[in-house]
Amino acid sequence: MNTVYAGKVEKKGEFYVGSLMQLATNDTDFLNPPPIGKMPDLNVVWSEMQMVDCDTIKTTIPFFGYYFASHLWQPGIVWNPKGKIPLFDVPDIDRLDMLAGGAPIIESYHRVAESVNPKLLHKN
Repeated sequence: MNTVYAGKVEKKGEFYVGSLMQLATNDTDFLNPPPIGKMPDLNVVWSEMQMVDCDTIKTTIPFFGYYFASHLWQPGIVWNPKGKIPLFDVPDIDRLDMLAGGAPIIESYHRVAESVNPKLLHKN
């Protein structure tokens, strides 16, 4: 189970800078209806986005960490006051080490086309 990434970014000069977070788990307890009684792990990202032109966004991700729920929450869905603080404490897994050899991830998004190539359409 993963949620969408949500967060807050602020415009700083030519960049939009801020954090994003996603709840993530492979725990089958989360397939049951609530209340679950525990919290999932967190994927946490620090992102710097720039509008290159009207059709392109360039995103640089210099931090992408995974924090285990056991280091964040106490049983009963209570924040652990002695637990790790995302973006402040070292993550349990540094995703940039896994995905990019420790380098920041740089992504570019281009505007989606407003029409589809007819050759790609499946027809009966």
